[in-house]
Amino acid sequence: MPSSLLPAAPSTRTNQKPQRRFSNMKLETRKTVEALVRAAIADPAERDAVLEAVAAPAERKDRALKTREACALAGVSARTLQIWAREGKLHPKRATRSHVRYSRNELESFLGYALEA
Repeated sequence: MPSSLLPAAPSTRTNQKPQRRFSNMKLETRKTVEALVRAAIADPAERDAVLEAVAAPAERKDRALKTREACALAGVSARTLQIWAREGKLHPKRATRSHVRYSRNELESFLGYALEA
């Protein structure tokens, strides 16, 4: 069979940087928005400011945190989060039967301070 008819092999590169900007958008939409902004604004500093301003609302949303992320941001162990949930201090959502997600806003209000990045 000609090699042009075979499906392309998946990329094995593991050192790619993760996409942080517009992370909640589909890849095609993210590329379209970035291309439109780049075409419309010539000044690099202004273009970067606009791209950051567009990305900021998605980052400010109440994002569901995995247990590991919540532990790292709050500075406590996973067991402590489980105890707080059992005591009714936190109300995590179940993503699947065994996966739990914590609300960033609820965690911040319980701790009494804003969590870093």
